[in-house]
Amino acid sequence: MTTLEVLKGARERIARGWYQGAFAKTSKGRVIGPSCRNAACWCAIGSIEACDAPVLVAGNALSRLRAVIGHSIAWWQDQPGRTQAEVLAAFDRAIELEEQRT
Repeated sequence: MTTLEVLKGARERIARGWYQGAFAKTSKGRVIGPSCRNAACWCAIGSIEACDAPVLVAGNALSRLRAVIGHSIAWWQDQPGRTQAEVLAAFDRAIELEEQRT
C-alpha cells in the first residue's frame, strides 16, 4: 500500500461521512475505532488509520496532509465551523502533491 493509496482511501471515507471530535462513529452516533466495520463517519486522522496501512506509509500520509494544513491535523479539523468540504479540499491538495512526487 502506498501513501497515495492511503490518501485516496482516506478521502473516500471522508466523502462518505465526516466527523469532528473522535476518530470514528457509527451511523447511530456511537464513537468507535476507525477500523471497525460499523464505522460510518471518520475524522481526518481516523480516515487514514482506517486504511490499515503500515505505520511508515500511514505516517507519510499524515505528513502530507499536515503539510497542506500547516497545523496539527486534529486541531485544524476539529475547529468550530470547519466543514467537510474543507477537509476534502485538504485531502485533494495532499493527493495532488503526492502524485507530483511519484
